[in-house]
Amino acid sequence: MVSLAGLVLLALVAAVANRFQALRSPGWSARLIALHAEHGHLVRLGPNHVSVSDPAAIPVVYTTNPVWVKGPSYYAAATVSKGRTVPSIIAMDEAQHTAVRKSAGRAFTTNSLLDYEASIYAATA
Repeated sequence: MVSLAGLVLLALVAAVANRFQALRSPGWSARLIALHAEHGHLVRLGPNHVSVSDPAAIPVVYTTNPVWVKGPSYYAAATVSKGRTVPSIIAMDEAQHTAVRKSAGRAFTTNSLLDYEASIYAATA
């Protein structure tokens, strides 16, 4: 006879597997947009997962000291070539992203971009 604990564990594993399969399935983005249209800017996807579609939340979610864990749908924009993820800032974990931001971040400050402006105009004119 199967124990109750075994059945609960099996149900939990199946639920988690189904959820991750859904996140990676074709049409997930369209379903997520439909969920936001029906339920608003915050949609709970699981016990510890919330999808946010409000642009005003960007400063809260994307702080310099992140407290929000990014879900698999965040990394769906990563480029894949020949079955392998192409290294990009989108596909990096927090530690990799922080290292790249520290080394390359100065090139994208407002002052640096203003300094590039004359060169860009000269090259495109």
